[in-house]
Amino acid sequence: MQALTVKALWFIYSRIVVNDKRRYVTKKIFTLPNLITAMGLVAVSIYGYYVVVDPTRLFVFMMLSVLIIISDALDGVVADKFDQHSHLGKIMDPLRDRAFTAVLLWHFFALNTSQLLKVLIWIIVFIELSILLVYYVRKLKEVRWLGKMRFIAQWVLLIFCLLFKQIMSETFFVSLLFIVVLMSLLALFAYCFD
Repeated sequence: MQALTVKALWFIYSRIVVNDKRRYVTKKIFTLPNLITAMGLVAVSIYGYYVVVDPTRLFVFMMLSVLIIISDALDGVVADKFDQHSHLGKIMDPLRDRAFTAVLLWHFFALNTSQLLKVLIWIIVFIELSILLVYYVRKLKEVRWLGKMRFIAQWVLLIFCLLFKQIMSETFFVSLLFIVVLMSLLALFAYCFD
């Protein structure tokens, strides 16, 4: 069990922290990692559709969230394993990440009436758009580990908020969203001043 834990931690460390600059980047469009990422984008679109149609179907949202998170984890692993990194994948992966965060925020926005929560959501959206702008204007080559960890934490916090909305207080949700705002600001500064 301990050896498995060490291997899992090393795998996470090598995927997030270690930047291998010797990767071969293919010009092919139809690669397995790109198809996995496209599947995640389709799942995000379906999630957005259900937010409009019926934002209370939590089982559907949880299944789609799991599919999106698996596609996020799997596309990079498959690209590394089969050496299929592509320019299209470098565009689609952050797009899917931001789209999923935006749809989660939109869902949370649709289910809440508190003005303070809505203001915090708009602040997060503004910061995320700023990060996206900095990412593409500076033409960053690699995803920063802080950015990836921010997405994971944001998704966990927002999914937690959606699941337990009925039983938690507004103060608790404001605290969680404030943590998301701080994480987004840290990532923005890391991207700007790297």
